[in-house]
Amino acid sequence: MMMTKRALFEHAKQHSSANTAASLDATGFEMLVQYLHAGIAQGSISEDALGSFRSLLGPALSSSTMQGIAYEKPYGYAGDFWTLDLIYQNHHNTSPEFYRWDAFFQNCSAVRAVRNRKQLFKHLMLQLEAVTTGAVSVLNLASGPGRDVLEYFQSSVHPRCSICCVDQDQHAIAYAQKLCGDFREHIRFEQSNAFRFRSAEAYRLIWSAGLFDYLNDNQFVFLLNRLLDMLAPDGEVIIGNFSPANPSRAYMEVIGDWHLIHRSADQLVQLSQACSIDPQHVRVLAEPEGVNLFLHIKAGAGFLDVDAQFGKTVYPTESSNV
Repeated sequence: MMMTKRALFEHAKQHSSANTAASLDATGFEMLVQYLHAGIAQGSISEDALGSFRSLLGPALSSSTMQGIAYEKPYGYAGDFWTLDLIYQNHHNTSPEFYRWDAFFQNCSAVRAVRNRKQLFKHLMLQLEAVTTGAVSVLNLASGPGRDVLEYFQSSVHPRCSICCVDQDQHAIAYAQKLCGDFREHIRFEQSNAFRFRSAEAYRLIWSAGLFDYLNDNQFVFLLNRLLDMLAPDGEVIIGNFSPANPSRAYMEVIGDWHLIHRSADQLVQLSQACSIDPQHVRVLAEPEGVNLFLHIKAGAGFLDVDAQFGKTVYPTESSNV
């Protein structure tokens, strides 16, 4: 039976207190969030009503929980380096009042997808070592906390990749420099806005996992063209973007005020074609959750191999018609 609006808000009150978090009804909470998300989209729930609902969560929407950190945006923007690193580390507040809230957050499909993309980056970097010789130049645009870079170097027996990490947030740069200090000879950090970044270097791999789903289509195409100009003749560009098939979207937007521009594989391919890229040089990958897609463009003869445990190709397919 469909829950009434009043019943849904009574349910929110029942489960909003930190003292009742141990008995959190995840199914009911998800149902409530989906209801609110649909109401906002239809215009039947105002921003004031949404704010009132968020206030009901009390300490559960504070810096004591992952969802509260995402909502409060301690560095002024969604998906900041600190939030991402807590996701990468699968952080849980050990306090009984908040642990279940963090377990709920960390088990969401979107959050698992973010951790999966860290694994995909490490895998691709090791694959890159396997198919190249000599020094290899990599650009990591909007590099965030740098934990993916750290774990790659920790996994590599004889690292040959030199990584340029670019981020507009000086706090992210400082954090990543400290985190990756043991490998500083392999990493160059640069604080720069992605649209202003320039480099005379030709990169074998350009990776940008969490930037482009904040950009509109015109910005996407402009920046992709800029990156293509920095690509080596045998280089590859890999750009992350969340898919519309994101089951966590309502939770991200209603609770975390975390909004992305979701794009399908076909939409990503169309944007690549707006950059005059040969469709034969394009594929789209998905990490195991199928939530985070990756537009993968090659300049050379072949793509880096991706093991099935880290991702799969969702474009091209036999039914593709772009």
